[in-house]
Amino acid sequence: MDGLKITIYDKAFQRRGWLGTPTEVTVTVGFNVVGSAEVTFPADHNRAADILAEGARMVIEHPGLDIPLLSGYVTEARGSGPAGSSSITVTVTDDLAVLWEVLGWQVPTAAISAQGTAEYRTYTGNAETIVKTMVTEQAINRLGLPISVGVNLNRGAVVPGGVKVRMHPLADRLFPAVELAGLGVRCYQSGAGLVLDVYQPATYPKALTEKSGVLRSWSWASKGPTVTRVVGGGKGEGVARTFRSAVDPTLESRFGKKVEVFADSRNGDTAAELDQSNSEVLFEGKPTNGFALELSETPHFRYGTVVVGDIVTIKVGALERTDVLRAATITWNKADGLTVQPSVGAIENSPDAKLAKAIRTLWRGLTNVKVR
Repeated sequence: MDGLKITIYDKAFQRRGWLGTPTEVTVTVGFNVVGSAEVTFPADHNRAADILAEGARMVIEHPGLDIPLLSGYVTEARGSGPAGSSSITVTVTDDLAVLWEVLGWQVPTAAISAQGTAEYRTYTGNAETIVKTMVTEQAINRLGLPISVGVNLNRGAVVPGGVKVRMHPLADRLFPAVELAGLGVRCYQSGAGLVLDVYQPATYPKALTEKSGVLRSWSWASKGPTVTRVVGGGKGEGVARTFRSAVDPTLESRFGKKVEVFADSRNGDTAAELDQSNSEVLFEGKPTNGFALELSETPHFRYGTVVVGDIVTIKVGALERTDVLRAATITWNKADGLTVQPSVGAIENSPDAKLAKAIRTLWRGLTNVKVR
């Protein structure tokens, strides 16, 4: 499969064998989001029973990477016939999903009946410390999940106000705080368990251009800021209510305009907590530049020399943009071999992007309601 390798495991992380002859494989990986894979194979494949067993897992490796391209549980399966041409397609969900599947208890060391003794569990410090402390307390110590975290190197900026949880999914509170602090998070299978770690995005040193032979086709979109200054309203009523503001003077200078919005942050107790909420609103409203690219691998460039999370520069004509390689879709089939289609930045005016952003905003509002 042009270097792709798929290994099947059971729910106890015990190896069952290779999937050496699939019909098609499509893997989509993203920066600080849950990736997925779709794998199609003949229904009479000798590993079909292992793949369809409850709790089955797959590890998909890509040449040039020292960790899996994607690993995770088989979360969906479907098949079609007739028998002479039958096939099965399964969906594998990225192990990073654990951050969406674990709740942050207010008192992770106490029984559920004692959760009323604290309003929130607040994690403070730099971004790496927050991620690793939260996962250790909530996923490893409380739930006993087979996860190990890397050594804490105290990377990333200090998160203003910290991160508070009150039965939120961990990811709901960790992001975008971790990304604002300059870090990515990944989770993957290693041996008989998972490794969760943070990383600092690397910068790919060469610009990607058509002249270099790397860019085969591209599409691009940009959008100016929707917010440059925020007024956050905290707890209290009437004259007792606290207000804090945040301004991005750099954006206002770049675009020559001021866009002010109000953010209802009644879950905020302190000035630091209101500042963190305001920071998230500014992050959501920042300008976007997005490229969808089709790459042609060359002897000097291939996926693996640049990966999701890296910072890359794109040059097309007079246009030059530097942004995060936010997602990539790696596809293999017998007819076309291995192809890679990455996305740099985010094309926010697409229907899918608009819907995803609306859902994130709504969910954040619901999970931050005072009474939960």
